Amino acid sequence: MIGALAFCPWAAGTSQVMHALCYEVNGVARLKETISMSEASWGDATKTPTIEWRMSASLENVARGDGEMAEVTSLEGAVRAWLDLHPEHRIAATLTPERPVLIDGISHASFAGDGIAILSEQLPSAETQQD
Repeated sequence: MIGALAFCPWAAGTSQVMHALCYEVNGVARLKETISMSEASWGDATKTPTIEWRMSASLENVARGDGEMAEVTSLEGAVRAWLDLHPEHRIAATLTPERPVLIDGISHASFAGDGIAILSEQLPSAETQQD
């Protein structure tokens, strides 16, 4: 049989799993190549890794003076500015970070309304962020 994928029992119980791609010639199994795969674990830490609060972010759809103008600042600054808004303005606001943010295993490229509220729950205390 050509191209049979066989599990190598000598690797069982280790952190690495090995498979061998074998073929037969005249009833004799020949090893063609081995494939190794590292074991991975997914826990709560990988679902919501540390958020990079210093990355750039824009807070949009917020009335500023006579018009609407985006505020570009750090992600932390944008979330804190959103917290200071009147509740009506919070609903309309959109927050877009420089890079997607991973929360509960889901990547978010932008946040609005309740999404920003959820992000605000992750904010570090003001004392933690001071250098």
